[in-house]
Amino acid sequence: MKENFSNCRLVYGESDGLPGWVLDRYNDVLVSQISSAGIERRREFLFEEVKKILKEYGEEITCVYERNEIAARLKEGLPRYKDYYGESE
Repeated sequence: MKENFSNCRLVYGESDGLPGWVLDRYNDVLVSQISSAGIERRREFLFEEVKKILKEYGEEITCVYERNEIAARLKEGLPRYKDYYGESE
């Protein structure tokens, strides 16, 4: 039986070896929250890799919604914002 992971947490920070990053999936949308400068510097690469891996499983992602408005970002010297990254055509 094929496991359904269309609505779930894909990355849970430190427990997945990616401190400062939480990534949820809601059907064809990824919702990301980054609280560390290290992950922030690699975010585009990470987003594209996750999308590529999911595509290999036959899953299409149309966009990534970034919810980076948390106060913890200020401690890392990062701006707070909410925005969409890389909407598909």
